[in-house]
Amino acid sequence: MGRMVTQKGCRVTPHIAALLAALGLDKVGVFPKVKVAMFVTGSELRRPRVPLAAGQIYDSNSFMAAATLNNPCIDFTDLGHLPDDFTAITAGLRTAALEHDVIITSGAMSHGAADHMREALKANGAQLSVPQIAMRPGKPATFGRVGRALFIGLPGNPMAAAVALQQIALPAIRLTAGFKTTTSTWFPAVAGFDHEKRTGRTEFIPVSLSGRDQSGQPVLQMLGRGSSGSLLPMATAAGLVRLSAEREKVAPGDLVRFEPFQDM
Repeated sequence: MGRMVTQKGCRVTPHIAALLAALGLDKVGVFPKVKVAMFVTGSELRRPRVPLAAGQIYDSNSFMAAATLNNPCIDFTDLGHLPDDFTAITAGLRTAALEHDVIITSGAMSHGAADHMREALKANGAQLSVPQIAMRPGKPATFGRVGRALFIGLPGNPMAAAVALQQIALPAIRLTAGFKTTTSTWFPAVAGFDHEKRTGRTEFIPVSLSGRDQSGQPVLQMLGRGSSGSLLPMATAAGLVRLSAEREKVAPGDLVRFEPFQDM
C-alpha cells in the first residue's frame, strides 16, 4: 500500500496506462499538448512535385521537422514557406507568436543580405537567449522568445537543421511539455574512424553501427565529412557521435559518446 506507480513529468506509456487501469483509474491529469508551429524561409525553395527553375531547390526541412515532431504531446502546424522578405517574415513571426507555444523557423539565420530573420525578430521585440551556438553543424541556430512563445531558429542547410532540431529544439519542447527528463541519453561507443576537428565547438557526426568490439561496445563508422547541406548521412545514420569542444581528433579505437536516434 502507498507505493508510487508513476509521477509528474513521466510519459504515460502503454504499460503505465495498463497499470493505471488495473488500479481502477480511467482518467489522469496530464499536461496540454504543446502547440508548435514551423515555417521555412527562402525565395529559392519549392515544395516537392513543383518544377524547379534555375537556382531553386526543394524544401526538405519542413518535412523533416513534421516527421520528427509527430508525437501525441505535440499539436504541430506547418505554416508553409515565406520568401526572403522582411515584411513577410516579421508578420509571420507576429501571427505565430499569438497562437503557439513554440515557433520553429528554418533559414535566414545568417547575416547575408537576404537573411532577414534576426531583424524580424528584433522588430517583434524578441529576446534571444542564445544568438548563435558553438556547434558544428548548426552554428547559426538561435534560441529565445517572441512574446510568450519559445523561438527556435534552425539553419537552412538540411544537415545543420536536423542536428539543431535534435539537440536544441527537442529538449526545449520536452521541457515545455512538462517532461521530467529533457535531455537525450548518450552511450559509450568505440570509433572506427579517423577525424580531426577544430577546438572551441562541439561537433556532431552522423554514424552507422559496424559491429561490436571484444568488450561488447558498439563500433561506429562516420557517414559523410561534415557537409551541412548533405541529407544522405542523416538519412542513413543510426545516431550521432558528440565530440566535445576541447577535443581535437578521433582515432580508431577511441572512446566516444553515441546518441542513437529515438522518438521524442
